[in-house]
Amino acid sequence: MRHAHSPQVRFGFLPEVEIRAAFDGAAVTSDAGLLLVAQLEEEVGLFRSLAAVIDVPRQLSKCRHSTLELLTQRVMALVAGYEDCNDHTLLRRDPGLKTATKRRALSGADLASQPTLSVTTTVKPPSVIRRGLGLG
Repeated sequence: MRHAHSPQVRFGFLPEVEIRAAFDGAAVTSDAGLLLVAQLEEEVGLFRSLAAVIDVPRQLSKCRHSTLELLTQRVMALVAGYEDCNDHTLLRRDPGLKTATKRRALSGADLASQPTLSVTTTVKPPSVIRRGLGLG
């Protein structure tokens, strides 16, 4: 029996990558809905704005992941219902989360590890708000 194949979906946040829905068990994610959130974020730009005012205490010369990447990974995981940083031990390789954070699902580098991502939990919200308002 022949099956009709519909055109695959392209998202503006990662235009060079074709997102394909298949059921062959290859690279599997249960969080494909994050792609819609990533598309919305691409249009709104909230994460970029927040990353510009967040001061994460790190030695940048030793960092592999930007503040924007860490923030995007953390928020996307929260949206998907993963509130614990320990979840990222496995999530850092999840194709849905990697794609939503602009990494190639299969060939791209892994996302941040749990210890790296945990530095985002030390950011003090009042200082972020003050800097965002230009008060210090």
